[in-house]
Amino acid sequence: MPGCRPRMPTREPARSAPAGPDRPVSSWPARLARMVTGGLIVVLAAGSAAAQDTREACEAAGGKWGRFGLRQRELCDLPAPDAGKACTDSKDCASACIAPEAAPVASSSEGKCHARMLLLGTCLKQVRGGVVTPPLCAD
Repeated sequence: MPGCRPRMPTREPARSAPAGPDRPVSSWPARLARMVTGGLIVVLAAGSAAAQDTREACEAAGGKWGRFGLRQRELCDLPAPDAGKACTDSKDCASACIAPEAAPVASSSEGKCHARMLLLGTCLKQVRGGVVTPPLCAD
């Protein structure tokens, strides 16, 4: 065809196997993001309900049994053992380090450890490295 150039071969190695019926198109960053996001929610949910996989076990451990998140999964939400403790990062807490409500985003602040282990269904400003982050909604 006039105006069309022939395709020049590239020297870049192939990045993955071609897509097909058993291999969907997906880039590794997208897969990694899905694994990290999904893993974080699973870790938070599994960690908070370690042995509390029934309503009875959950309530006996002081937890709240219910449906949480967009998928409305039945989970156990336990009270955090360090609820209200001063923190500057979520690493300081069993659950998350929550910024004071009035603290502006990107400001330096100390937070308090979240009262519950499960974050699904919440939109909270967190403190990371002593700095207030924008609200993170966990669904």
